[in-house]
Amino acid sequence: MKYLYPGSFDPITNGHLDIIERAAKLCDTLYVVIGTNDAKQPYFTIAERIQMIKHSTKHIKNVIVDSTPSLMVDYALANNIGAIIRGFRNTSDFEVEQELFFFNNKLAPQIETIILYSKLANTHISSSNIKELYKYNREIKDFVPKIVLKYFENKNN
Repeated sequence: MKYLYPGSFDPITNGHLDIIERAAKLCDTLYVVIGTNDAKQPYFTIAERIQMIKHSTKHIKNVIVDSTPSLMVDYALANNIGAIIRGFRNTSDFEVEQELFFFNNKLAPQIETIILYSKLANTHISSSNIKELYKYNREIKDFVPKIVLKYFENKNN
């Protein structure tokens, strides 16, 4: 079975990586797909994010990294994906995830949604928080894969 883990991954965090590692154990192939969110102004390009994810997941043999400008449910349908993985960090994620589930289920009821809860150590990590910490010269190394640090440094050189 093929699963899809969507996100903006701007940048990938240790929380994302934990969900990827755990989800990859549940399926034959895990597609980690970068989507377009018009409400967000990305810090990194799609190409940079793809490279960060590929580097961070190179130890996981059944991960495919991709991007799409379309709805994730359409990507899933086009690639015969059976389930969409969603990560829950805290209660504030619930309403957003529930709404996404209802729309996805209406558009493609044959695609299941699987929720993976974040480990306690990752519940406070978000890409937005990482960018904010970095902006104010705070340490982010405990929250992101090492490759992400290099991409931040390159942006500022």
